Amino acid sequence: MFIIVSGCNCAGKSSLCKKFLRDNHDFFTQHFENPKDEQDGKNQYYTFLDNYDENKDYILDRFHEGEWTYAPMIRNYTASYLDEIEERFYKMNSIPFYIYVYADLKDIKARAEHRGEDLIKPEQFLIERQLFDKFMHNQHLSYCGINTSILNHKQAYNTMKYSVNKWKQICDLTKDWKVKPRGDINAQRLRVVSNKDTLILRPDIKNGNLWITEDKCVQEQINIIQPDEVIYDA
Repeated sequence: MFIIVSGCNCAGKSSLCKKFLRDNHDFFTQHFENPKDEQDGKNQYYTFLDNYDENKDYILDRFHEGEWTYAPMIRNYTASYLDEIEERFYKMNSIPFYIYVYADLKDIKARAEHRGEDLIKPEQFLIERQLFDKFMHNQHLSYCGINTSILNHKQAYNTMKYSVNKWKQICDLTKDWKVKPRGDINAQRLRVVSNKDTLILRPDIKNGNLWITEDKCVQEQINIIQPDEVIYDA
């Protein structure tokens, strides 16, 4: 299993990663330095993927998606290789699962003041959140969202565990599928498509949570995702 925990500074993602690692000693992690430039970032992430052991379980406190936000914000370039990495994900046996940790701006600001955050300036908090939201609205992988303005640490961690367990079930169910279902693992709506190619399209997560799947093992996925509504393509 390959889990990437993503989100703004002071949202609470690192605390969740550390707690998860304490409770799951069989998981490995990897630290990445802030890239000096585009090539340095590409080298770090591709070196990890080149040496990635699919027999091991990993949880990462951010990966390449940080470049989507911080390269244009504070490093004065736009990383051109991000789509390449996502394409490579889909050639792996263990496709990554995103956990997006976020919070309201007022809470981000309060937490930043408390811990003395200096990487991102207060006037950049809104831009940082918008860029992470935009990334999540455009990326292809399955994910869950955790709002730490609504959930305390225990509740957020329980949501994380619950979501990872559901992802494990989906991985077991679809391990032989060439095209995997995708979307929010805690989706309110499950959409069943008749054309495999439709699965390549990014699900619209801005207008309601969505899980999108081919017309296979539908009832099993309904049991796992537990949506409020199931939509079949005409």
